Amino acid sequence: MNSNVIHLGDTYFNGNYPFYDVSSGGSIDGMIQSANQVLFLIDGDTKIIPGHGKLSNKKELTAYRDMMMQVRDIVKKAMASGMTIEAMKAANLTKEFDAEWGQGFIKPEKIVDIIWTDLGRG
Repeated sequence: MNSNVIHLGDTYFNGNYPFYDVSSGGSIDGMIQSANQVLFLIDGDTKIIPGHGKLSNKKELTAYRDMMMQVRDIVKKAMASGMTIEAMKAANLTKEFDAEWGQGFIKPEKIVDIIWTDLGRG
């Protein structure tokens, strides 16, 4: 019997902002790379079991990866412009993504904080 299923565990929160543990070495770039590797391996018929959220597919994982790249780039640009973390949170940098991705336990301010902490390590 051939299965076309992959389980991604906590590297994929379908429909929610990701959580990665910066204090243990996790990074937004690592999360993006993980999604890229899986997207390379799967096809349009693959069933994806996320760590959180409903059963998924390649199209939804692609949207998750794209969101992570876009939010990372928004935070990176804000950092480069000299914005403080407080100013970033007040500016609601993720507003275009929040209705779709910000309803889980990682809220919009938290994802900005996690990415800011991550990118500030380098």
